[in-house]
Amino acid sequence: VGFDPVAEPAIASRFIENYDVPDDVPLVGPFGGRLSNGGETVSLLRPDNTQGIDQEDAGYVPYIPVESMGYDNSEPWPDDADGTGLSLQRITGSKFGDDPKNWLSAAPTAGRKNADAAAGDRDADGMSDAWEVANKLDPANAADAAADADNDGVTNLGEFLSGTDPNDANDRFIIESISVTADRVAITVYVSPDRRYRVETSETVAGGWELLAEFTTEAGQTSAKFESNAALGQARFYRVVLLE
Repeated sequence: VGFDPVAEPAIASRFIENYDVPDDVPLVGPFGGRLSNGGETVSLLRPDNTQGIDQEDAGYVPYIPVESMGYDNSEPWPDDADGTGLSLQRITGSKFGDDPKNWLSAAPTAGRKNADAAAGDRDADGMSDAWEVANKLDPANAADAAADADNDGVTNLGEFLSGTDPNDANDRFIIESISVTADRVAITVYVSPDRRYRVETSETVAGGWELLAEFTTEAGQTSAKFESNAALGQARFYRVVLLE
């Protein structure tokens, strides 16, 4: 890191929290300089044997180049790691480091393995790149997961998980209505196709939730209705849980 983690523990703590560094990963620093967003050449060297006393440069430790690569901030290199907060990450360690196709831009993974290219979530915000692009979000901006594009009270990440449209305020995962008919409570829920849900009930919001119904929606299904025969005349709460 670019600071002394021992002499500057407050900075180290913020760094660990910001980049979610695992507890068993030590911070080493400080190092001098910084990599350019505009591209440059990076080389990995390993030490060779120390020169013996019979050598003219006795005690000298030569370094042997292991690998060298020059990256850039324009095609064919991923260009959305330039000043966006994303980092360049190698996809496969056994393939050439100077091949732009072997790199992707993704959220920093300090002390952890690089992002999984196959997972298709470069900014690691829980939403797939393909879904973000299809719904006019930014696959290189992790902050848009907590945003609410259609101002319907559900975050973009919530819309992704529930299978609703983040750009349509009328398309959201909610309890549409609760009504009392013939001594029964009827609950109507807005749902998405091909999802599993669980309806639960409790006398308090603090806990003690009991299963009322569990179901899987069919293709094209957008609404589901359930009835509870719990005794009336006292407060009762209901919630719907998206399982998958």
